Parts: sequence; C-alpha cells; structure tokens
Amino acid sequence: MRKIIFGCAILLAALLFAGGCRQETSAGPVTAGAGLPPVAWLAAQITGTPVPCALPAGRSPHDYNPSPAVLRSLTEAKLFFTTGQAFEQKLAEPLTAAGVRVVDVTAGIKRLPLEAGCADHDHDHDHDAGALDPHVWTSPENCEIIAAAILDSLLEADPENAETYRRNAGVLMGDIAAVRTQLTELLAPCRGRAFFVYHPAFGYFAAEFGLHQIGIEIGGREPSPARLAEVIAGAKQHRVQTIFVQPQFNPAAAGALAAAIGGSVAELDPLAADVLSNFRRIAEEILKGCD
Repeated sequence: MRKIIFGCAILLAALLFAGGCRQETSAGPVTAGAGLPPVAWLAAQITGTPVPCALPAGRSPHDYNPSPAVLRSLTEAKLFFTTGQAFEQKLAEPLTAAGVRVVDVTAGIKRLPLEAGCADHDHDHDHDAGALDPHVWTSPENCEIIAAAILDSLLEADPENAETYRRNAGVLMGDIAAVRTQLTELLAPCRGRAFFVYHPAFGYFAAEFGLHQIGIEIGGREPSPARLAEVIAGAKQHRVQTIFVQPQFNPAAAGALAAAIGGSVAELDPLAADVLSNFRRIAEEILKGCD
C-alpha cells in the first residue's frame, strides 16, 4: 500500500509540474549503465536519455559472460544499475575499481523462492532447494521499487538535474500504476489459474495478479522425459492449451509438450526492454488461455 501511495504522490507532482511530459536533462547528464534491458529502459525513462545495457539482445543472463569490450564501455559510466545477476557480479568489482558506483536496484524487493514459480516440480532436479527467484523486474510493483532506487541514485549523483529526474520519475510511476490497474481488471477472470512456461521467469508477475506459474525446466537444463511426462499430465489437468517459451531458450521441449497436449507455443520475453508494453502482452497472452 505504501508503494502505491508513493507512486500516486509522485504522479500528482509530475502533473502539477509538467502535465505528464518527460524531459531530457539540461546539461551534462550523468552517464548510467545497467545490466539488464528492463532496468536500462526504466533508467532511461528517468534520465530522459538512452542508458546502455550490458546484456546483448537475445542472450540469457544465466549463462552470459561479459566481454572485456563490454566492461570497458561501462567504465565510462558513473552509475551501474544491477539486479544481482551472476554476470553483473562479475562486472561489479572492476567497475567499482574504475570509479563506477554499482547500485543494487532490488534492495527493497522481497524475493520469492524459485520453487514458488515451479509448482508440481520434481525436487530431484539439479538446483538449490532454497534458491530465490532472480527475475525481480517481472512485476509492476517491483518495477516501482526499482525505479525509486534509480531515482534516488540519480538525485545523489547529479543534483543539478534533480527536477528533471523527479519529473520523469513521476510520469513513469503514473504509467506503472495505470498498467497495474489495467492488468488487475484484465486478469480478474484468470485469478487462481495456471499457466505453463518453459523457464520460470514470471513468478513475481504471477504473484502480483493471483496466477499460478508452472515451470517446465529450472537450473538451465533440458527437462528429462520423466519431467515432461509429469508436466503433460499437469497441463491436461489444468486444461492448458498454450505453452509459453522465452526466446533465450531452446523451444524444442516446449513444442513437444504443446504437441502432446494438442496445444500451441507462444513466445513471452521476460527481458523485453519496455516493461510496461511487455506486461500488457504477457497479460493478453495469459488471458487467451482463460476462455
């Protein structure tokens, strides 16, 4: 509730100041970088300028190893926004040594157990039983927290452009609140329903809107025949017709599962940069399976 009030308060300030229009920084904007495309996009909405991203398009953060060239390009930044991914942790020490302030923008987020996104999952799979879900940016509520952390860092690093940052953050917070309201209404008929996804990256989205995510794989390994049989049975039980797959993963297993249940495969990208448009697309795809 406090986060929603905070977002509404910032939105009101933005409307009073500028009528909801983003502005670019006036002079010498702080150069910021980010590890993930969604975080880079959120930061760019606040800075009013493009924010470079360490993770290339189409790559999974789970197995990405940043090159020396990527590291060199980020040393030009004053701030680097991280969510704690393994590849970001590899960058953190050399960036700090180069004078870049590394900011964990997820510090205020309550992490969910990764198992919460893998219901009915076989616990013999090779992963840490107590692992926490790293895909924190996949819910509007968490994006508010991330945006607030970005704003605080920018205000401290570049007080000269504080008014612009606050104005842009107000517009962004208002946009996030509007999307949350829209999706809450849109997904109301789906509350309690399950959706099946190859890699369990949407646990926070599911939790925010009362859905039940079931992951096919976890830990980056292809699901075993026994796991596929288990998921097929679960999909039939839940009358699932669509299997969601991310572009960063091999779609073969999802295709085999869809064929086994007489369904289809649809692509959802948890790393799409424009998180608000992506939230709408995720909701629309899930809604199709709630008919």
